[in-house]
Amino acid sequence: MIGVVLLSGGIDSAVSLALAKDQCEEVIGVHFDYGQSTHEEELDNSRELSDYFGIDLLELNVRQVFNNFCSGTMEQKDYGSNKASDSHGQSTGYVHMRNLLLLSTTGAIADSKYSNEEIYLYIGAQLDDEELYPDCRPGFLQSTEEAIDQSTLRNNIKIKAPLIDKSKAEVIKLGDRLGVPFEKTISCYKLVDGTPCKECPACVEREKGFKEAGVTDPVL
Repeated sequence: MIGVVLLSGGIDSAVSLALAKDQCEEVIGVHFDYGQSTHEEELDNSRELSDYFGIDLLELNVRQVFNNFCSGTMEQKDYGSNKASDSHGQSTGYVHMRNLLLLSTTGAIADSKYSNEEIYLYIGAQLDDEELYPDCRPGFLQSTEEAIDQSTLRNNIKIKAPLIDKSKAEVIKLGDRLGVPFEKTISCYKLVDGTPCKECPACVEREKGFKEAGVTDPVL
C-alpha cells in the first residue's frame, strides 16, 4: 500500500504523515505552493519533516493557477484574532476549492507514478475544520474520492483522513504519542521575521490545542 501525504508543514499534516508511515509500505509527501503568505517557512518545515520521517518530498508550484481566481490567495487577507471568519462565513484562512484542486492533482500524480498498487491520499482534515472549511468535511472528501475513482482505469486510489473525527487537542495528543517533532511545524498565517504572531486564528487555535492536550508547544 502506497501513502501519498498532502504535507503543508502544519500540525495536522505532520501527524497524518506519522500515521501513514505506520500504515503504508511506502510513503511520499507532496507540498504545494499555492500563494500562501508563509510558503517559505511551510516548505522548510515540510522538507524537515520529510527528512525526519525518511520520505521523498515532491514540491509543486501552482501559485499561478490560484492567483487567477483568488486575488493573491492568502497573501491579502486580514488575520486579526477577532476575525475567524469572513462576511460569507468562511474561515479567513479558506482558499476557494483548495483541497479539491490539491487532491485531484495529487491523485493524478499517484495514478501516473504507481501501476497496480493500492494508493491512499492522506489529508490532515480534522474535526475543528468542519465549520469554516467546507472542503474539509466528510461529505466533500467522500465525493472527491468518488470523482477520483471514476477518473482512473484501475480504481485503486482512496482518500484517507485519519484525523477527521479528532479535535485539534486530540490530534496533538496523538502526535505526541507518535513522536511527531512539533518544533518542525508551523501554524501562523502572518509570521513576523519568522516568528509566530500569536494572534491570528491559526496561532490561537494552536495555543488552545496544546493547552487542552496538556502538551508543551516548542514553537509558541
